[in-house]
Amino acid sequence: MPVIYIALVRLGVVPDPGRAIQERRVARISGIFIVTLALGIAVGGVYESIEWFEDKFLGGHFVGGLWDTETDLLCDEGGSLVGATFLTVWAMRGWTSRRRTVVPAPGPTATPVETAAQHLRGRSARQRRLDSLPLAAQGAVAFAAGAVLLALPTLSVRVVGIIVAVALLASAVAEGLELARHHDRAKRADRAVVIAALAAAGAIVLVWPTISQLAILYTVGASAVVLGVAEVAALSTRPRSTRERWLGAASSVAAFVFGIAMLARPESSLAAVMNLLGIYLVVIGALRLLEAVDAWHRRRRARTDLTAASPSAGPASP
Repeated sequence: MPVIYIALVRLGVVPDPGRAIQERRVARISGIFIVTLALGIAVGGVYESIEWFEDKFLGGHFVGGLWDTETDLLCDEGGSLVGATFLTVWAMRGWTSRRRTVVPAPGPTATPVETAAQHLRGRSARQRRLDSLPLAAQGAVAFAAGAVLLALPTLSVRVVGIIVAVALLASAVAEGLELARHHDRAKRADRAVVIAALAAAGAIVLVWPTISQLAILYTVGASAVVLGVAEVAALSTRPRSTRERWLGAASSVAAFVFGIAMLARPESSLAAVMNLLGIYLVVIGALRLLEAVDAWHRRRRARTDLTAASPSAGPASP
């Protein structure tokens, strides 16, 4: 829960525990404890609802009975209490939730419009048009693979593994292209972790000819959890727009939820496995496509601002 709370801090919807002691001490710190506890209990309840949905409509066998559900909820409440206590101590100690630099960073040397102008002038029109291509291709491949799994319920385990492996490897290649375009260490670090996880999972599923549905779920589930962690890290290490932060948070939550669902109880029927994998790929693919569209709109807006700020520069390239 502390990780989810800090992600919400980055989105600007809850108070920062590192600043709570500097403001209205009792109200802020009490609010952090209550929000974290309530959020953790709510997440546990939502997950139990997801288990019931999978059993009811996807042919799963997640719910083991009343005792199983009640035990899960009690564990959720206990974990939420521990997380809320941890964040309360964090707030009372005044620890920051932001990274600190040893050497003070120099201030900006140019306005945002000037920075965008330098960035756009140094790149060709073809390069600008291809900026969103890796992200869009990643989303399109994942969405198509998920749609195939949902539309063809009679596939064998091996065929399912090949489809999932192709989607994972295509995502790794797209992430690699994004990594090659960026020189920021923060961006390169979290993207490198995602590439390693996606490539390893795709290679395992593809080259293992007798892989079982249990191994597929464990492999894809582990890569989804890594993707969720990397998306959370990206919220903290990169400056992003509000829409980027919301899309990143949605990708993180989706990866976490589906990853945990795959790892929790993978002893489901093949039809349930295909449905779970298909829904996961469709959701992640759709979010990647939305991120690509958002990136395209931001670049277009930057070119429009550049044209408005520099009338003598002429119209921007499409």
